[in-house]
Amino acid sequence: MSDLQLRAVSSDQEVEQYKRCYEEVWRQGKPFEPGELDPNDHALRYLAVQGKEVVGSFKLHRFRTTWNDTILDCAGVASVGVVPHHRSSGVGAQMMRLSLREMRKLGFPLAALYPFRGKYYRQFGYEFCGSRWQIKCPVSRLPKYAPELRAQRISVEDVPTLDGCYREFIRGYNGANVRTDEQWRLRMGKGAPLIYAVGDPIEAYAWTSMDGGFWEELQIGEIAWSSPRGYRSIMSVLRGLAINRSHLIWSEPAEGPYITQNLDQGADIELHRPAMFRIINAEKMGLQGVEILDPDLPENSGLHGERLITGMVGAITQAVLGEPSIDSLVSAGAITATDLAAARASFPSKPVLCTEFF
Repeated sequence: MSDLQLRAVSSDQEVEQYKRCYEEVWRQGKPFEPGELDPNDHALRYLAVQGKEVVGSFKLHRFRTTWNDTILDCAGVASVGVVPHHRSSGVGAQMMRLSLREMRKLGFPLAALYPFRGKYYRQFGYEFCGSRWQIKCPVSRLPKYAPELRAQRISVEDVPTLDGCYREFIRGYNGANVRTDEQWRLRMGKGAPLIYAVGDPIEAYAWTSMDGGFWEELQIGEIAWSSPRGYRSIMSVLRGLAINRSHLIWSEPAEGPYITQNLDQGADIELHRPAMFRIINAEKMGLQGVEILDPDLPENSGLHGERLITGMVGAITQAVLGEPSIDSLVSAGAITATDLAAARASFPSKPVLCTEFF
């Protein structure tokens, strides 16, 4: 296999090459309509080129991700694909390893992705961090909260008014994206959803498309809250929306109010689209007390400060972000700790929640 090269998409010709590759990998060959190509104009797109042939492509979203008391630049790796007649040839693996160096060159200290198969991306140093649980609850089993805050419907044009509540919601999590105005617009998707909020200022919100008819399931696109009464009030709104449906489906973190306070027989709960993260530049994160083993990105390997924990880059990423906890990782043999108490203090357990789907 000849050497693979990454080429950033910039020219009109490269855009067309990217479109053709994307169509073959993700659209069963169906061509894009004019103006249909991915609405996220701020993504960085790449071609994987072997000789003169485009054999794969991927893109990087630019996120600002919460980490303890700071915000990190984070690359969201998406739309990774190899054209069918070059699969199982090592092209994908080579492309992923080249992407690590590209992200480091661009200055990203952290990367994230949603894997089709975690085992595949684990070989490049990514590891699952945090959890998001999808709850499918019969409407008759939903908690019956009295509305404590006034509810209102929010237009898509007024979506920026949700930002304050959203930022308060993500304040307790690592790995969450601090959205820009453009990212708020993209989060709405192509079809304008029904958006409801409670409180003034807003203390909770949720949106749904209301697809389907009587006795069918109702899927909630996103729910967030900044206070317990906000949660109770928005759940009252959702119960009303679902009154003629069979089930309400929504997602919460593991420590969310439903699982901790309202769990009932009849509700199905399953892990829903957990994200994988990876440290790209430990030095840029300012990490101290870690020894990282990173064979795919040797410049990221090494001891940073006085050693507290040692492990492969994926496990160190988990420890640094906070979920799974230091104790869980040590117990599983994923990392070793020279001073467990000091390691707990330096890398406290904290829930991780990736708030974007890409």
